[in-house]
Amino acid sequence: MPELEQILADPAWYPEQIDLKRRVLRFCPMNLQTYGQSAFLDHRIIRGAGHAFELPLDTAVAIGRTITYRRGHFVFHSAFCCSTLLSRYLERVDRLLVLREPHSLYEAGSILRFYGTPLEFPFSREDWRPLFRFISALLTRTFSSSQISAIKPTDGCSNLMAELMATHPDHLAVLVFVGLERFLASVLRTNERREWARIRVRELLLDRRGDPWTRNMEPSSMEDWRAATLVWLLHMDSFRKLLAAYPCRVRCVNGQMAVERPRETLKAICTHFGTKISLEQVTSIVDTVSCSGHAKAPATCFDGQSRDLTYAKFRREHAPEIASALRWADQVSNGWASTAPVPQESILPP
Repeated sequence: MPELEQILADPAWYPEQIDLKRRVLRFCPMNLQTYGQSAFLDHRIIRGAGHAFELPLDTAVAIGRTITYRRGHFVFHSAFCCSTLLSRYLERVDRLLVLREPHSLYEAGSILRFYGTPLEFPFSREDWRPLFRFISALLTRTFSSSQISAIKPTDGCSNLMAELMATHPDHLAVLVFVGLERFLASVLRTNERREWARIRVRELLLDRRGDPWTRNMEPSSMEDWRAATLVWLLHMDSFRKLLAAYPCRVRCVNGQMAVERPRETLKAICTHFGTKISLEQVTSIVDTVSCSGHAKAPATCFDGQSRDLTYAKFRREHAPEIASALRWADQVSNGWASTAPVPQESILPP
């Protein structure tokens, strides 16, 4: 087991999993290459060489009460919105260390959302925040002092967005989304994704137990299109609230622009993050990533044209469900779902 000082300073030790039954936090070895190879830092992670080790949760909680954060960036997203493609661009930017969908952060968010329910985890509320602080602070570690971490949490961490932004006064974030119609065409295309929407909407509704407009919504009786639509609405509503809380530190990105205007989009995000990058570097990064296959599976060939053809195909196949969803979304949102899901002035690139 490495020394505690090394764990706190070195991202070569990644906090992979919370084990509440054994009350330990599991770490695995990582390096720059394996972080880049891992589209998801969950069970699909590509680990570095070496042995894992475990840290008692009591130790993590004790340190978390006083731990300090480094400045970092966040790429929050609404799922199925090209956020992984954007992260592939960002990981090639000098001085950015990109971490995609760390599972231990999602586990911390899950512990939080299940408090006060029959599924509450055996972990005290008093200890939750120090554990959250310990894990999230470790995600801001970098391999050199000139680097800054760019963390892309899973969309299931939407209940942690405000918590994360509050941990350092200089954290910056982008909120990645696509329009509802494109989101629905992506989700309704397979049974697996429909089931994902049913699971996610239950989680997001738990986060909104006190909201009047979600109080009488019962996910178990929802059609698939309604569950998927509500996932999108809840994410967008969370984005709107985060923008209101941090108007100078948060910007939005329509993920479709990562495909249609990748150079302008990458340049705008880097400008927001305060990262200097030339147009030549932007062009080189976009050209390299565009030739590297699918963002989540680089060995698979996929391009913007293929993406558009796939979208058009599923939009046609699921047209009746999508039409019902669009009408219902406007009713529930009082019109903002179709007109302005986020303020226009917050969207990058301008």
